[in-house]
Amino acid sequence: MIDVLTSYNANQVYQDQARDDLGVTVNFSLSADQYRDMPLPFIIAAPVYQEKRVVDIQYIYVNQAYAEIMGQGWEKLLGNRMSNFVKHKLAFWIKVICGASDGEIRQGTFHSRTGHWYEYITAKSSVPETRSLVMINIDEQKRSQHEIKHTTNEIVQLSEILNVENDKLETAISKGLAKLGTDLAADRVVVMEGEGQYAKNTYSWTLPGLASAQKEQQKIDVATLKVKLQEQLNHDSLFLTDQAEIAKRFPEIVAAYDSDYQLENVLLAPFYESGRVSGAVVVEDLDASLNMDFNNLIELTADFVGAKVMGRKLEQQRDTDVLTKLNDRHPYLAKLNYYKKVKASRSIGVAFMDLNGLKEANDELGHDAGDELLISAGQIISQAFGRDYVYRVGGDEFVVLDDQSSRTEFESHCAAFEKALTQPASSSILIGAEWCPDSHCLREAVERADRKMRRQKNDFYKSHKLYR
Repeated sequence: MIDVLTSYNANQVYQDQARDDLGVTVNFSLSADQYRDMPLPFIIAAPVYQEKRVVDIQYIYVNQAYAEIMGQGWEKLLGNRMSNFVKHKLAFWIKVICGASDGEIRQGTFHSRTGHWYEYITAKSSVPETRSLVMINIDEQKRSQHEIKHTTNEIVQLSEILNVENDKLETAISKGLAKLGTDLAADRVVVMEGEGQYAKNTYSWTLPGLASAQKEQQKIDVATLKVKLQEQLNHDSLFLTDQAEIAKRFPEIVAAYDSDYQLENVLLAPFYESGRVSGAVVVEDLDASLNMDFNNLIELTADFVGAKVMGRKLEQQRDTDVLTKLNDRHPYLAKLNYYKKVKASRSIGVAFMDLNGLKEANDELGHDAGDELLISAGQIISQAFGRDYVYRVGGDEFVVLDDQSSRTEFESHCAAFEKALTQPASSSILIGAEWCPDSHCLREAVERADRKMRRQKNDFYKSHKLYR
């Protein structure tokens, strides 16, 4: 390209050159400037010497595109010295244009004072003792590079925040959403998921000072939203900046806010489970002028968040009793093993419980009735001791391992539980409670609580002949 440009221009602009040591005079013809409309800035320049040292550059030819980026008319530039127009980078251009050997082609990039990026190529011109320079605007390329860099940095930082164990996931997601919302100068960032009609387990970050909409977000028809995402996005993201289009395509989101709140833009991407949309990450009213690839950012964020959320759900499903939604035998045994191996000891409240009448309900009323008994029993126990500490360990057996309460608090929970059993239509549940002062002996404490419960069970059967 340089060969074509330099020879083509030289034939038109060069007639004769008579220059003293300072390069004060130069003769050229511009009667046929056919190249001023060439889209690339282009010049032919000659070195200006002082005591055999290059001290300036003289314009032999400039086209219209170059004159425009200099903010001058090309007539003013021609024959003039670069030092009259370029102060802060004169030494740079002397080195670039005149510092190369005769046959050398140099290229590089520079950032102008006006904020633009250019790639330059300089080579020997066909005009004797001159060199040619062509420049290409690379603003878009630089913008893309900056977008990639900023986006990549954001994704790496988010992944570091979210790369935690599932028991710390809720806190990590909250921190991740806060960082994403802050860095994007957004109003809100939301993770919506749910297996039923409405949003459940919604994580949300809201710009400080802005009213939270988390309560209203729980009412979003997430089932309909997931269908729309499945149909409209096909594994991609969406960045909408038109209010009318937002309201038309996603009225569920708009409806979560007061009428005086204007949703200027929305960025969203779904995450998937077994090929079906399971939820979405939504960013609202972000700063669209930021130098980031928003779509790539939200897609990768949704993939990562979705994977963590799905991993948590799978772990919960593995560790959760399907019927009662309580912890099942797997985490119960894991906790027993943990306290057997861990060096530090702590006190734990233990309760072993048994539901009366389950076999009779199954035999006489059907398994649905038996299921209702189990669900009711689980609810009563959870209300007294807290769901996190309750385990269904057998068909009609439950265990409480309370490693957070004091002895007084645990005994108060036991009293509240026994009081709840006196309410009309309450389940019939037997309990054996034991305080374990040393968690290394937790298994023995569970066995003692079990024996207490069974003694109660024997007494119960003696007075209730109906049950066997």
